[in-house]
Amino acid sequence: MDQGLNFGIKVLRRLTSRYAEGARLMPQAGELSLSRGENLAKRRVVVSCDGGRIRLRENKRGKKTQKGRSRYKGAWREPKLLIIYVVTEKGKLEKSFAAIIDGSLNGPDDVFQLIPDYLRAINIEPADKVLFVADVVGFGIGFQN
Repeated sequence: MDQGLNFGIKVLRRLTSRYAEGARLMPQAGELSLSRGENLAKRRVVVSCDGGRIRLRENKRGKKTQKGRSRYKGAWREPKLLIIYVVTEKGKLEKSFAAIIDGSLNGPDDVFQLIPDYLRAINIEPADKVLFVADVVGFGIGFQN
């Protein structure tokens, strides 16, 4: 006997798309709430930013292949990622705190604008230490001689 929900892929895509859109709009509206009952008093919080590489598939206009598939180009993009997590005194990941992970394809400025909202949402004030980790070259903040 089957249990659970039974719906098609189109419904699943629409649901996840709407959920993601709502999640993207929450920090902009100042409605970000991450109160999970966690207390950051005397804990070490790490805020880390880094870039990556992702290949996005974009369909080309025009004639399809012999098998009827759309032609595409696979342009490389560089997502900027943000993760906030808690570590122990020895630097080990503390599993009692669920890490916050976010990112953007719009560049480092978008990611940096997310940081204050997330830190406010988790009530960072009682934290013992806050460590910011970033690859400055990957974020376009290079140094000149």
